[in-house]
Amino acid sequence: MSNSNRDINAELRKAALEGNIEKVKSLISEGAKVNVKDQDNKTPLHLAAEKGHKGVVEVLLNNGANVNATNELKETPLHRAAKEDHKGVVEVLEPV
Repeated sequence: MSNSNRDINAELRKAALEGNIEKVKSLISEGAKVNVKDQDNKTPLHLAAEKGHKGVVEVLLNNGANVNATNELKETPLHRAAKEDHKGVVEVLEPV
């Protein structure tokens, strides 16, 4: 992996955490990997879900984010959203 890929993936994690939907879209179009994990094994979807950023969650899912990815505590993004009481995000992530 090149340094530029690592930087763009770190930027994606930060944008997801902050709820910056336009930045998330831009970084994905530039090639950021939606399932990249951080040091806690959290994906951008985990980060957006635990902060309640429903729009970012939807963008990530529409771009192939793994809804079943687990972090170091074996929690999925749905677990994180439910734990933080983000009902709108839970509705998006729940199996239909």
